[in-house]
Amino acid sequence: MVGEIISIIGLTLSINYQEINKTANDIEYPFNEFGVIPQKKAIDVVDGYVYYYTDFYMSSFSDESSLILIHTNASFTPGYTARQNNTKREDGSDYADVRLKRGYIHMTANQYVNGNDYGGDITLKQFWPKSSSVTTTIETTYGQSININGDFDKGVSIGGNGFEAKIDAGLGLGLEFSYIKTISSTSEDPIVSSQQSSSDHNCVQYNFEVLNRETAGKITYNFDTYYLYEVSHESEGVFFESIDFTIEIGLVCEYQVLWWFQETQLYRYRGHFTGFTGFGD
Repeated sequence: MVGEIISIIGLTLSINYQEINKTANDIEYPFNEFGVIPQKKAIDVVDGYVYYYTDFYMSSFSDESSLILIHTNASFTPGYTARQNNTKREDGSDYADVRLKRGYIHMTANQYVNGNDYGGDITLKQFWPKSSSVTTTIETTYGQSININGDFDKGVSIGGNGFEAKIDAGLGLGLEFSYIKTISSTSEDPIVSSQQSSSDHNCVQYNFEVLNRETAGKITYNFDTYYLYEVSHESEGVFFESIDFTIEIGLVCEYQVLWWFQETQLYRYRGHFTGFTGFGD
């Protein structure tokens, strides 16, 4: 039987409206950071711990819609690594001598609805990293023209840590999105994959699994995920950017029993965040 630890958090996202200036090919990055979930410890158990934070970025897309990019970074630390760094638990005890086995981040962005108030309608456009390369054209769902805050002629790279995505201006009403999977020159470990949930098309499930417990299983793994969607400007009583956002994080480690390894229980965290505050006009 799988055990679990679930934390439920309900908060209103505060806004730190700060323009970021990232460049690619001397082209200004067109997204503005408009929201953040500050770093927090999602999981802290005898087998290890996980920290995460989430950033929200927005860019104009059409006369009637915007693109919003959600970036989450989660660091998964197994007990073995904590012990090597002489990191203690809050009660002063040691973490268990376990390796990192697998983990996941599940993210869901839905339209905010509260009585007669509602934010803009949401359409998922892309997500990465993925287990394979992909190229698609992102077309606006709500408007008839594109208004990007910046020059897209040479493309803009989004992402990092080996997971780069590029958006190029296309003809007509679309932007070409390409995600090129990067493979290490030595080995690809952990294995990374992502897919939409079969029961909720707005829920994206990002997963990783360690292959070599004696190398990748002994380090902290920083997992970066990206979720890109289009939001309609039509809203009532709240800003169109207002969303209902849920994130779930899972951690599984493994430990040695005689000559074989046994998986630990699954540890889970769930955070729920609604709305935005602090916007100007």
